[in-house]
Amino acid sequence: MSMRHWTIGALAAVALSMSPASYGQQERVTWAEAVDYVAQHGAASSLYGPVAMNLGLGTGTVNNRVLSMPGNPKRDFYVTENAVVLSVIWTSGASRAYTASKEGVLRQVVDRSRTIPVTQAAGAFEAEKQWWIANISDRAKTEHSPADLRKSRDQGQGRQRAPDEPASGSGARGSSHRAFACVSVEN
Repeated sequence: MSMRHWTIGALAAVALSMSPASYGQQERVTWAEAVDYVAQHGAASSLYGPVAMNLGLGTGTVNNRVLSMPGNPKRDFYVTENAVVLSVIWTSGASRAYTASKEGVLRQVVDRSRTIPVTQAAGAFEAEKQWWIANISDRAKTEHSPADLRKSRDQGQGRQRAPDEPASGSGARGSSHRAFACVSVEN
């Protein structure tokens, strides 16, 4: 019995000591790098009025960059000047939006147009962050290595575009107004 436990422990130690590349995993970007990636590569967008207010972003129009992933669920990653919003919308009509600081601290959660306690959704938010980190790591791998993204950011070469500045050569048409299907104003 003790031999089996020793063998399992030794195998676990060997597996943990291997570098990610040696067992087929790719290098992943950090949360800060994922936020920077969306700020640099996302499409110009605006959240306005009741939508911005319901998400805890303030009143008026909030300019942002957004990276969208179609499918069921449809996912959107919004980066504003002061916050991040991760939106998940299923074709069934179910939806959830997580508003967090750029550092990844969850501030507010809207589920089917109702605010729910942050503690109730913290695990789901962390899972959504990990989904986006993996997705952006895959995207960055095809464009540049995650190390290239870090080097660019550290050297200050990755200039962030202004919210109303179109991406050069990307066919961006300036700001567009987007509203979440998951957000409405109730009186």
